Amino acid sequence: MSAQDTGKKAINRAGKILVSDSATPEEKEAATKTVGVWRSLHVLPMGVIATDLRRKCSRVDSRAFVAERLKRMESIIAKLGRKETGELPGMSLWNMQDIGGCRAVLPSLNTVRMIESMYSDGPYFPIRKKDYITEPRDSGYRGVHLILKYAGAKPSEFDGMQIEVQLRSRHQHVFATAVETVGYFTKQSLKSSVGETRWLRFFSLMGSLAACKEGTPLVPGTPDNPYDVLMELRPLAVEVQRDLSAFMTTVHQSEAFRHQVNSDFYLLLLHPNRPSSWGLQGFSRKDLDKAMNNYADAEAQGFNAVLVSTDSLESLWKAYPNYFLDLRAFVGGVQAVIDAKVPTK
Repeated sequence: MSAQDTGKKAINRAGKILVSDSATPEEKEAATKTVGVWRSLHVLPMGVIATDLRRKCSRVDSRAFVAERLKRMESIIAKLGRKETGELPGMSLWNMQDIGGCRAVLPSLNTVRMIESMYSDGPYFPIRKKDYITEPRDSGYRGVHLILKYAGAKPSEFDGMQIEVQLRSRHQHVFATAVETVGYFTKQSLKSSVGETRWLRFFSLMGSLAACKEGTPLVPGTPDNPYDVLMELRPLAVEVQRDLSAFMTTVHQSEAFRHQVNSDFYLLLLHPNRPSSWGLQGFSRKDLDKAMNNYADAEAQGFNAVLVSTDSLESLWKAYPNYFLDLRAFVGGVQAVIDAKVPTK
């Protein structure tokens, strides 16, 4: 089924049904299938833009890694719900900008800015940009988001589809994946600034501390100098350290997955009731339809799932450590906060 077969009105109608309280189970099931088809159509433009992003990164720093992912159905529904509440009034399923997404994690802030500047030369120009480094989110999140509109060499059904490109430094990536992992364990939407006050404040301060190290604006609502940030953060770090350690002890990561035969796509699964249980399924490009069906089935069963593509298994691990519940790098940073010498004002 193509975008033309589905149709803009049908796609938007399916999105409305998914967040409707009055829709029947049968209507929701049909709508889920329509949205699944629409999501799968983003694979091609996402892959083309990811290839272009990899070329850009290879010209700047060989240590950069890039991954692609299709937005989870749960996340699509949650975003559509924000439209219904008036938070995102102009957004619809048809123009949702991040159903297909690419992420580049770079060694430094300087390399992030270098890649960002390369988009001024095309072939894909940002139609929108959100600079969360200059203006960090209240959650502490930082990074650059570019919204690109796909256009092929020849006219096709994919023209006009929007793909989001995220650019993060290593510090920013470690932080972002820690927020997602802790949010998963605690069942809180911390990256949307929803959850316990202690966790929200802890991550806001950790975000500001990372901003201090990179010399960028601090998170709104936090102290304006490293001394006060550290003084407020340290007792919170001591308080949450035990929780972070407990989360880590439930994780039984298997190194064996790194030695599996490389695939073009990987379906990552987290069990909803067993946080330490995760699964990985690999698919070749010719089996994309099967991958999409397995993705939809996993979501229907309540799994926290995501279908991603990377250039290697090593990149998969680095780009999506939250799906393997990898908190090691972040926990090391928290310990450094506890052990740090207090800077002067």
